Amino acid sequence: MLKFVVTVLLLASVQGFCGKEQLESLADCYQDFFNFYKIKTTDKFHFPDYWTAVHQTRGRILQEQGKAIQPQVCQAAVKLAACVAKKPYDSLCFLGFALNLTEANDYITDIAVGNYQCTDGYATLLQDFECLGKTRDTYHVPLQACSDNFNYALDHGGDICPAMNTFLTCQQPYYANSCGFNAGVWICGTNRAGILANSDYCLKLGQLNECPPYR
Repeated sequence: MLKFVVTVLLLASVQGFCGKEQLESLADCYQDFFNFYKIKTTDKFHFPDYWTAVHQTRGRILQEQGKAIQPQVCQAAVKLAACVAKKPYDSLCFLGFALNLTEANDYITDIAVGNYQCTDGYATLLQDFECLGKTRDTYHVPLQACSDNFNYALDHGGDICPAMNTFLTCQQPYYANSCGFNAGVWICGTNRAGILANSDYCLKLGQLNECPPYR
C-alpha cells in the first residue's frame, strides 16, 4: 500500500471534531478489527504501529491462506469502514491513539483502501487474486517508483493535482497488461481511494481525474 507523505494534506482535510466521544467511538470500532487479526494492544487508546501490526500481519495471513481467507479479510474491512463512518471525526483523532502523523495517516488510508477493494473492487479482487499478487511482486521496483515519485511531489509542494493524476495512471499499465483491463481499473481505484482519504482538495477543484469504469 502506498505510504503517503501528507503532512500538509492531512492537516488540510480536517472534518468533524475530535473529542472524547469520537476517540471512544473510533477505539470501539477497531476492537473487532484488531481481534480478527489477533493484534494485541495495551489498551484501546494505544494503537500499534500500522505497518508492522496491521499491514504485515494481513499480508502474512493472505500469503498463508490465499484467496480462501479474502472474504473474511474483506468482511473485517467493510465492517470497520461502516463503523467509523457512523460518527464524524477529525482526521487528527488518530494522533490520540499514541500514533505519530505518519502512522495516523496509514490507518486513515487503510480504511478507505480496504473499503474500496472490498466493495467496488471486490469482484476483480477475487477474480484476479493470484494475478494481482504476482504483479505486485514481479513489478515491485517500478510500482514503488510510482509511489516514491508521488510522495516526492507531495513533500516538495507546488501544484499537487497533476502529481495525483500522474500517480493514478502510473501503476495502472502494469496491472492491466498482466491481468486484464479491470485490474488496471482496480489499482487506479485503490490509489484514488487512498488519495481521497487524505484530501479532497483536488476533487473540490474539479482537478482529480476519475478512474475508468469496470468492464
